[in-house]
Amino acid sequence: MRLLRGGRRFARNRRGASAVVFALCFLPMILMVGFAIDFGLHLTYKKKVQHALDMAGLAAARHLNQDMGADLDTINTLVRGHFQSTLADADYINLNEVNVTRSGMRINLEVDGTMPTSFMHLGGVPTMSLFTESEAVYGVPSKAEIALVLDTSLSMTTIDSGSESRLDALRSAVGEMVLELIDPDAAVEIKMAIVPFSNHVNVGVDQDGASWLAVPADLTQTETNCHIKHSWYVDNCESVTKSCGSDNVELTCATWDCGELEATADDWECTVSTREWEGHGCVQPRTDAFHLQAGYYSAEQIPGILSLDPRRCATPIQPMTHVADDPDNAIDGLAARSETYIPTGLIWGLRMLTETAPFPAENSISEYMSQGGIKSIVLMSDGENTLFPDATGEVLDDGDNPAIANANTNAICETIKQAGVEIYVVAYNIDDAATSAILEDCASSESRFYPATSTDELKQVFVAITQQLGRDVSISG
Repeated sequence: MRLLRGGRRFARNRRGASAVVFALCFLPMILMVGFAIDFGLHLTYKKKVQHALDMAGLAAARHLNQDMGADLDTINTLVRGHFQSTLADADYINLNEVNVTRSGMRINLEVDGTMPTSFMHLGGVPTMSLFTESEAVYGVPSKAEIALVLDTSLSMTTIDSGSESRLDALRSAVGEMVLELIDPDAAVEIKMAIVPFSNHVNVGVDQDGASWLAVPADLTQTETNCHIKHSWYVDNCESVTKSCGSDNVELTCATWDCGELEATADDWECTVSTREWEGHGCVQPRTDAFHLQAGYYSAEQIPGILSLDPRRCATPIQPMTHVADDPDNAIDGLAARSETYIPTGLIWGLRMLTETAPFPAENSISEYMSQGGIKSIVLMSDGENTLFPDATGEVLDDGDNPAIANANTNAICETIKQAGVEIYVVAYNIDDAATSAILEDCASSESRFYPATSTDELKQVFVAITQQLGRDVSISG
């Protein structure tokens, strides 16, 4: 009985309970205070890194204002020296080397690194990221070359609202841009090129025989084709419709439902036909080794394609010109073809801006920039990649696995930016998150990415880009 009474007294004793509760709450309280300290330190060092990166960018901009022909190695050395000297007392943090890219008249800087935590490591967070970006602008461009890379795949025939298709809205928007920017009498020279694309690009039939182009000889093909007579279908089958389409465009196609009935030998007929396969200016990507490169045409030419129909691929490209009528006529002739492969449009956009064949510019990108000029690409697309090229360059359909095409898109975007070309991106009505992210990353900066969800917005976006390009070369407000 004494044992039972002792147990009951112990159970009723509350004098030590508050101490236990306090002990249980103390550790979370310490962690909360510690987390606050770590967050405060992180904010402090983040500001220091941002300030150092901004100052390094300004130093690079000042240098380029005096010497626009300075190479990237010189700018890298200058930037990293300024950055390190500004952060001389920041031994507590760990930073990688500053990455510097040059895009038009802009210097883009980024640095990655971490800060060790004092308390948050107790909660499984040993470090905090210090990734930081900065941009500096220098000079006032005295001239510009702009390549408009325009998606003209079949989805551009879609009418989202009203009576105007996406392609009609694009014609109108780009036409206004050309009229606004190209003025032969202006003190500032602006040239523009038009690169329509879908799965292929059309370089024009007048390029046949060029050293960089390999077009197979025309081919005459005689075939015997046997098929069931149309009258048999009419007499024995029911006409039905089914869903069909291409490039995410839904169409309705007619077909026959004949049940289990099969045609006999007497129901067949054969005809002999002659078909002429010819080159109509359409070209496909090169093999893997050269697919995403401009140049090296002596090592591998660009392969032309034979077809029965001159309308197989996109409208012919318009090389760089300062005569407004030239791109204006090309825009009027835009027609929708096939499916989407974005890298083929981008590599031809880059080819419009280099000093080498197929359509050599007067100056290389670096030389043009050293003279105070900028070279830009404006990419417009309304959908994800639905095609990709195999190792031989032939574009094949693989809409269920766009990984190769998406990787190629990332690669060519990076190549273009590394070359010093500024990229504006117009993403029209794209509901695929992966494609939207790829296109946003493709743009030279966040301010160069323009989403649009209607034809009216599409036109407004091109107005905004026109104004930005105009400001860059000081020809408009």
